[in-house]
Amino acid sequence: MKRYEPKQFPKVKGLSGISDSLLQDHLKLYEGYVKNTNELNTQLEAMLKNGKAKGTDPATGATVPTGSAVTILTH
Repeated sequence: MKRYEPKQFPKVKGLSGISDSLLQDHLKLYEGYVKNTNELNTQLEAMLKNGKAKGTDPATGATVPTGSAVTILTH
């Protein structure tokens, strides 16, 4: 499964209306979101390999075949 890398934003320092400190805080949160997304994708991939990712679509109640979550996440 694709691993995501946090993007760098070197030009956001010195913006008017938002402090550099606040920007740094937001960028740290963003990096955590990227890390957590990668961890969840790793767990999902393991579940798919072990046949434990079967279930139903919470929106429709339709049966979701094994492997379809990967298609949804990667497209």
